[in-house]
Amino acid sequence: MKSFLQFKEKGWRTKPYEEAGALPPEKNRQGGWSRLCYRALAEGAVSDAKAAELLGISARELNRRLDEPERAGTFF
Repeated sequence: MKSFLQFKEKGWRTKPYEEAGALPPEKNRQGGWSRLCYRALAEGAVSDAKAAELLGISARELNRRLDEPERAGTFF
């Protein structure tokens, strides 16, 4: 019974149900999608042009990121 009261006090029993420590949905989706696109590219499942399209960047930008990952920041 105590745990239910703690959940209620923290607001975890009311909508929207938010998991403690969870990433915000927009950040979680973005990072996961980027990782999937780069992995598909690395495994040859998609072309450079398709990966760029899926990431919403130009093919030139994709090539720059692949050539200079330290300058492009993190992909995830």
